[in-house]
Amino acid sequence: MAVTQNDAGAGRRPSAWQVLTNEHRYGIYFAGAALSNFGNWCQTLAGILLVYRLTGSVVVVGLASVCQFVWPIVLGPWAGLVADRFDRRRVLMVTQVIAAVVSGTLAALTLTGAVRVPTALAAIAMLGVLQAFQATAQIALVPLLVAREDRELGLSLSSSQFNLARTIGPVIASGLILVGGLGAPFLFNAISFLVFVVLLRVTRPQPQEMPREIPRLRHTLAAVRGNRTLLPLFAIGFVVSGSVDSVNTLGPAISVELTGTDEWTGWFVTAFGVGAMVSAFWLVPLLRQVRRRLPWTMGLQAVGAVVFVLAPAPGFAIAGAVAFGSGFLLSANRAVSIVQSLIAPDLLGRVMAVWLMGFLGGRACYALVGGAIADAAGPRTAGLVTAGTILIAAGGAWTLGSRERNAPTGLAGERHEARRTSMSSSPQRHVWVMNNDLPAEVADEYNRWYVETHIPQILTLPGFVSGERLELSPVQHGTKTPDLRRFLSIFEIEGDPDAAFAGLRAAMAEGRVDTPPVAGSVSTAANFAPLGPKRTVVRA
Repeated sequence: MAVTQNDAGAGRRPSAWQVLTNEHRYGIYFAGAALSNFGNWCQTLAGILLVYRLTGSVVVVGLASVCQFVWPIVLGPWAGLVADRFDRRRVLMVTQVIAAVVSGTLAALTLTGAVRVPTALAAIAMLGVLQAFQATAQIALVPLLVAREDRELGLSLSSSQFNLARTIGPVIASGLILVGGLGAPFLFNAISFLVFVVLLRVTRPQPQEMPREIPRLRHTLAAVRGNRTLLPLFAIGFVVSGSVDSVNTLGPAISVELTGTDEWTGWFVTAFGVGAMVSAFWLVPLLRQVRRRLPWTMGLQAVGAVVFVLAPAPGFAIAGAVAFGSGFLLSANRAVSIVQSLIAPDLLGRVMAVWLMGFLGGRACYALVGGAIADAAGPRTAGLVTAGTILIAAGGAWTLGSRERNAPTGLAGERHEARRTSMSSSPQRHVWVMNNDLPAEVADEYNRWYVETHIPQILTLPGFVSGERLELSPVQHGTKTPDLRRFLSIFEIEGDPDAAFAGLRAAMAEGRVDTPPVAGSVSTAANFAPLGPKRTVVRA
């Protein structure tokens, strides 16, 4: 259920267990996504080994990686259009079914010895294309499976299962290859896709707001340009994600310098995943009340990077990798949570596709630049340069937070309803206004009930996203107010207002929304529709 941001911040601190067991069945989605990711990592390792055994060429293995991972960047804008135009859960289910067919076919060809290099590369590329549409729909689906105040924790849990799969998936793949050969991981992946489809059918996401006109790429670009907070956040995501590749790129060299062998590399990667997991289940709920936490978590990521590359012994490097992974997950999910809070629901898929393009592109850029610096000046220098870029970005986040400290759900951590950018020509937003008078003897009791009970109850209902109670000010700057009554209530509605009011009437009939404790309110009410997009300016 959606509740007020103020209530959410002051009244409770959500736990991972509460989110996993919520009414939308997020835990079922989490289990299915985790299993699917396990399968993806199994297939990734098996695909590398298959191509290498067929060709003996490292270049062709690199080509296989390009075939798999380039598509989310190339197809990102179109994946976002699909995620906004169609039901995101259905998009996920369709991609999973097709992926199961592709993986199952590759498994059959591999197990029978009929697989050839072009076939393997084509299958890997097809799965990469499907992954582009799956990833965008998936990150845009999470807000529909959790309450608004639990969004950041929901995203963190979603990221945690990815990191868990990255840690455990290769181990599972190795065992499957030993038992059933190279085709076994492909078969396991196909089964994991189908299980995810079944579990997705059981989830109960909130209604998805669809755009009233055909989504266009220009709407996405206009939305990003129209909100000057988004581009800095995209840049922060680029740095936060890109710096992570230091563990993979520099890990072997750090291991050799510390021990004379690269055998510790796997432990470094595992430690990074452990840090991310701990953050998702423990630190995200704990840090929810910390103001401006994004710069601080990026600072933790930078410190972890420094400790990792300057470690005098493997144990110190593992500790640095844990901090590195913890800071990464906290920073990445805080940034994407803010981005999602600033975007209207009908634009969410497209903007998340742009986010993913930068997020994934950052890793490729950092891998290339970091590798070049490591070859020229050593891995420790490369790691320090990476940490420096994180600190510079953290400084930018702090500056942005200062600018946003009076803005809703900004980097300063204020607990208010978020500004949202929408470029739809027919915004699905309405404002319900009620103006009333009260006898003096009951006004205080009525208004206390309205603010403390009535508004929070209404905001648990679908469609109602904000509400406030106001009193006519004695200072009117010369404005005449003969027809205005003393008290004013304003509710903002997103989506179909008829459905929202039908839900309100049903809730009142069922007793889920209380009636006033005192009589005597005389009121008029009206529902207003916007003539254009809601525009907001943030002043430095």
